Amino acid sequence: LKHQAFPFPALNQEYAASENQSSSHNAQGFFQGHLPYYLFLKVAFNLFVACASFIKSKVNNSYMQDKPIALVNICNPEDITVPPLALLYLGNELKKIGYDIEIFHFKNTEIDEHIEKIIHLDPLYVGVSVFTGNKTKDSAIFSQKIKQHSQLTVVWGGIHPTLLPHQCINEWYIDFVFHGEGERTIVEFT
Repeated sequence: LKHQAFPFPALNQEYAASENQSSSHNAQGFFQGHLPYYLFLKVAFNLFVACASFIKSKVNNSYMQDKPIALVNICNPEDITVPPLALLYLGNELKKIGYDIEIFHFKNTEIDEHIEKIIHLDPLYVGVSVFTGNKTKDSAIFSQKIKQHSQLTVVWGGIHPTLLPHQCINEWYIDFVFHGEGERTIVEFT
């Protein structure tokens, strides 16, 4: 610190004087009389950083938040009355950070009509909740049709992608796979 230079001449003189006094100088003596300048600079710098971060977040997210996010759950006809709780949790987390969410919960016999709705919506991406079993086949058919008729990004999450992430990500109709609990992952991804 012997060659430390401060932006104010008074601070440089104070520092030099404190160096000559003793090795046990303290920061309080060093800033005595100049503490208001130091605090002003510290507050001004923190305010500048906060404003810059706020502006950057608005510029980076202004386009993205104009587009909704489509979350999809395809079920067997007998399961249509069971609400898609996982998608409701995910949608809530995305709503908290300012995104519009469209949840599509439909029967596996209604895939084609919902494909058109989702493509017309033009979401930021399509998140599909996938369970291992028959629902995996339905989700694969849905995702293939989305990719055949659009350039939308398809994200798979749920039990099946958590158990077999490498198998899922190697399919041409899946762009991203979420592994494990998705509440934090979807916010970071978005």
